[in-house]
Amino acid sequence: MSDILEPDEEPVEQLQNAVDEAFEAGRQLKELEPENELLRFIVRADDDEVWAAFQKRFGKENSTKEELESEAGQVYVWARYCAVLKGAIEGHINPKKHSAD
Repeated sequence: MSDILEPDEEPVEQLQNAVDEAFEAGRQLKELEPENELLRFIVRADDDEVWAAFQKRFGKENSTKEELESEAGQVYVWARYCAVLKGAIEGHINPKKHSAD
């Protein structure tokens, strides 16, 4: 996540960068594995249930609704989602690195 979050950026810039990076990672993952379940969070983001699941899965544990909805909270959510997407891409490209063997 460190390449997304630059300390000298304003939270709104950090959020935009995190969202942009996540969408780029999602595009790359879609090329490799179009049916990956992580993609539903982008494709169906307008679905309230999917959005709530996205917030819960990638938000900080025990965050209040206000903390989660803040710019800093959303930066965390999107940066974490991006990191998971990139992990899925890496696992797809180099499965031995991520195997349980």
